[in-house]
Amino acid sequence: MISFVLGFLMVANFYIIPYLEKTPRATDIVGIFLLAWLFWRFVRVGLNKKVFWVCTSLVGLVFITWAYIGLVNEWQTTLVLSIRWILALPWAYAIYQICKHPSSRLSFIYGLWYGAAFNVLVLGLQFFGLKELTQNLGLAAQDSATSYIYGNFRTPGMHGHPNGAAAVVSLVIPVALYVVLAENKRLVWLILSLGLLFLGGAFTYTRSAVLVSVLTLVIGLLLSIWLKKSFLIKMLAMAFLVSLAVYWVGPPGGWERWLDQSNVEINLHERLLTNLLAMDLAIQHPLGLGWETAREEMIAIGGARATHNAFFHTALVFGILPSAIMLLSMVILIIRLFLERSPRLENLLALHTFGLFLFEEHHNNPTFIILSSYLFLVCIMHFRLGGAALDTVRSVAPTSTIKNYSFTDHINIHLLRSSRLRN
Repeated sequence: MISFVLGFLMVANFYIIPYLEKTPRATDIVGIFLLAWLFWRFVRVGLNKKVFWVCTSLVGLVFITWAYIGLVNEWQTTLVLSIRWILALPWAYAIYQICKHPSSRLSFIYGLWYGAAFNVLVLGLQFFGLKELTQNLGLAAQDSATSYIYGNFRTPGMHGHPNGAAAVVSLVIPVALYVVLAENKRLVWLILSLGLLFLGGAFTYTRSAVLVSVLTLVIGLLLSIWLKKSFLIKMLAMAFLVSLAVYWVGPPGGWERWLDQSNVEINLHERLLTNLLAMDLAIQHPLGLGWETAREEMIAIGGARATHNAFFHTALVFGILPSAIMLLSMVILIIRLFLERSPRLENLLALHTFGLFLFEEHHNNPTFIILSSYLFLVCIMHFRLGGAALDTVRSVAPTSTIKNYSFTDHINIHLLRSSRLRN
């Protein structure tokens, strides 16, 4: 039950004091309790010291420093984001411990799925004119963005912005792929997830999350060919039915949103310029600027309020080091996905999250701060940077249908095969 609740709250992130614009969220409160639990575990049970200090030194050198800078300079957003990165460490460790055990791992995954479905429910309420109600109930931010496209209201959901809300909903795709491919659950999970993705895209008129989800699905299809050839027919049939539905009903947000050439070109041009501007500023200020100063510099130099890239945004706010570490962690897990051809949960999440981060500043969202921290921690445990890790990634491998070879095992196998062929 605890695993399910943690998964649910991670994506269905309630606002604790609804009438305040800047209020703690559910993940903040849970993070404080998890931090106390982590400290108790360190004192009573003990943790691998080198692994523990690798994690805490990273947090201490970067985010505690920025929390202090934010406090001294009265930079509220920098302070809040720094604290959330600090609280993400116990969150990541708790998720790692949960995912070591099959039953608790599946409960956590179900929590993620139902939490994303709850996000769609909130989007639906706002779509039908109940935005104020969702704000009063703590289901949406008081300062949620108000935006329109072609005269249609884009619902901001639980995360303050349509793009952020759609990105969180899209997490049902890697979760459903894992459940179907690794846990041998019915294909209906994937079909329902596609329905949630369609509704999320329709309510928010967001394209990027849908595009990334399609890419994740295609790679999942390729994995299904490798793992279960009999499953391929079902996947192709589902792809055909989805194609027919899109042809008849239209894509999320309608054909105009997707086929308006001028809108697409302007959007791509704007994103490219803001990416280049953010990268240039990050190189000029490798130690970071803080959220407030970074925003002022972006506006002053390029008239842009957003970087449209989570990695560049993190580098600009907190420095290149934490951004590079998060990027490298995801790249390693994505490479492992293709080498092992195994639908491990963290591999699929890394693939999907990496794609999402190329479009928006998702590290403003506690959900993705926690997710990035978890993927980083998995890499630490896998490569045993602290000597004897708490557990190998093999214990995270989902089912017996997947060969329990680690990332390094596959490299050694390929090298052995190559040497034999040469001989």
